[in-house]
Amino acid sequence: MWLLSLTACATVPAIAPPGTEVDGNSKLLITLQTDARGQTQFRLSGDILDGATLTGPATSTDTGWTLATTGLDWFNNWTNGWTRAHFVMDGELELQRNADATGKKSSWHLLVHRTPTIDVPDRAKIRYYDQYLTGDSALTRFGNRWDRIQAATTAITQHFGQLWFAYTLPSHKLWGTKPPNFKDSIGPWLFPEVYGYSTPLPAKHSVRWGEDIPWNTDYSATMFAEDLRPVRDSGTLLRDFEESPELWRLCYVWPSLWATQAPATTLIIESAFSK
Repeated sequence: MWLLSLTACATVPAIAPPGTEVDGNSKLLITLQTDARGQTQFRLSGDILDGATLTGPATSTDTGWTLATTGLDWFNNWTNGWTRAHFVMDGELELQRNADATGKKSSWHLLVHRTPTIDVPDRAKIRYYDQYLTGDSALTRFGNRWDRIQAATTAITQHFGQLWFAYTLPSHKLWGTKPPNFKDSIGPWLFPEVYGYSTPLPAKHSVRWGEDIPWNTDYSATMFAEDLRPVRDSGTLLRDFEESPELWRLCYVWPSLWATQAPATTLIIESAFSK
């Protein structure tokens, strides 16, 4: 097995939109290995993917590998438990290494031929305190949460546009600085009742209690589509956000991840095959 760290050389916009600048500290790990059937499989993971790992078959080409993204493994934990799930995916990437003018092999490129799309979860396991859910019960519960996250992501995108957040939670990795993180940036807009309002509340506003929180239904009616209001005003959406913020962030940044971030991120290649 050989280990190599290289910077992918893909085209990045000369002027990135605010909040979408490429994070030069990020890395993607691509592992190539042979399974029990003698077929080559890949695994793609990294900090910009949070708890996600893309998987699928890898096909050798003259210049590298074609990576068919057929699955996504997901894991995250929180104070009272954890979630493990698998999604069906569709997409195609290429790990390409071309020769330079002298005939020597140049750096690796990660090319996006068909943007990976997350289809549906097909299995899940959940631990909540001492309770373990598996099979259909876990899949149904996780699937419902994923549906709510996708609906909320649509609302977030409509309000904020497509921004890039390198971190889900506050980070001190960059020499003690605190770069914008998804949870603290988006949370106040989603749940001002919890994070605090940016402007004073009207003297009179409608309230609905849920999870011991007085939800401002006037705010919900103004900011969110009708299908999201009941789950926000019951506290269900907040529970989703508190227990799986990484999945929210991944769903929201997914378009930017493949349009600008992944193709320009440092690659670490682990493989038993020489190229």
